[in-house]
Amino acid sequence: MKSRSVIRIAVLLPAEPEYAGRLLEGAILYAEEMGGVEVLDLPYLSDRGCPVVNELPAFDGALVWLRPRDTWVGHLLARGVMVVNTSGDQPPEVVPMVAFQGSSVIATAVAHLGVLGRSQAAYVGADIATSTALKWRVERYCEACARAGMRTEVLDLGVLAGIDDRMTRLSASQQRMLDRFLRSLHLPAVAWCDDDHLAQHLCQRAMHCGLEVPGHLAVLGMFDYRIARSSRPSISSIPQPGQLIGRRATQWIHESIRDGRRCEGLIALPSPAVQVRDSTRCERRGNTPYHDALEAIRNHACEGLSVGEVMDGMRMSQRTFSRRFAALFGRTPGAEIRRVKAEQAKTYLLSTGHSVERIADLCGFSEQGKFSNFFKRETGMTPTGFRKFGERQ
Repeated sequence: MKSRSVIRIAVLLPAEPEYAGRLLEGAILYAEEMGGVEVLDLPYLSDRGCPVVNELPAFDGALVWLRPRDTWVGHLLARGVMVVNTSGDQPPEVVPMVAFQGSSVIATAVAHLGVLGRSQAAYVGADIATSTALKWRVERYCEACARAGMRTEVLDLGVLAGIDDRMTRLSASQQRMLDRFLRSLHLPAVAWCDDDHLAQHLCQRAMHCGLEVPGHLAVLGMFDYRIARSSRPSISSIPQPGQLIGRRATQWIHESIRDGRRCEGLIALPSPAVQVRDSTRCERRGNTPYHDALEAIRNHACEGLSVGEVMDGMRMSQRTFSRRFAALFGRTPGAEIRRVKAEQAKTYLLSTGHSVERIADLCGFSEQGKFSNFFKRETGMTPTGFRKFGERQ
């Protein structure tokens, strides 16, 4: 057991990215709620590396965001510091990790883009070749698109001029690469990008080439950065609420040190739903019964919709239907119903003053207790706890 009354946790993050600020905020919120935890904000510049490796760290644990070339974490591990990573570029067997579930994020992207009914998909990224996480994402994305009946083209723009997400810039040669790539696509098409900044660049180059967004090209971003809302067209994006990750990682470090345990492996949180904006807001063209079922779930999940009702009139077993639905969208229809209910509950909790009992009713639950148990299974937090956490963002 840890004898010191206050456990000191360093937040060692690159200073530039918007996402780093979200992680830090989550760590601070946890420390403020719990007591007995002191968070040390120790930012560093990405191109200079982490400075603490040259000193004996005066902290018990560290929350980090590791990039492929960040070997300095080995110095902390060698000194017995409890380290938890929040990126996907170091194996969780080496550095324990808290992150959004990669397969869930991919399924969310393909389900959102797949209902547009287009045969051509694309992925646009930067420096994919050096990133374990990005390579894995692109491979699984291509496989999922193939199951959804879409062929996929991938563009790796290489190293960007900016040193972080917030300062992303494209060189003239990279702009030309994007233009050539766009002209090679079979239109209409859909595209997923590493982040919202690249999604904005893709939209700009598409319009420069005379293409309409989303008419010719529907574009999906990642992280739900501020630019996704301010860009024109606004960018649909898969949020990555770093506050939740930062909070969970800090909690894991704190509880492990307090209880005399080691953090090991991976804690994966379910992917949030897409924030739909102008860049993908177009009529769907898929007309298979599975696309119809997905649309029915998204429109009526909170009305007590069952899988049997979703497949009403289909001449197949529920097992076969669920298997084919999951192959297309990455989730079974039952899992999609649960996801839609959970996301709707989050919306009610954060944007209305409704009681938990009223929200349970709106989400199709006859008893508040059943709703609370469901919500905690899906999100890891109680409805009341989630609302309190959201109010502090």
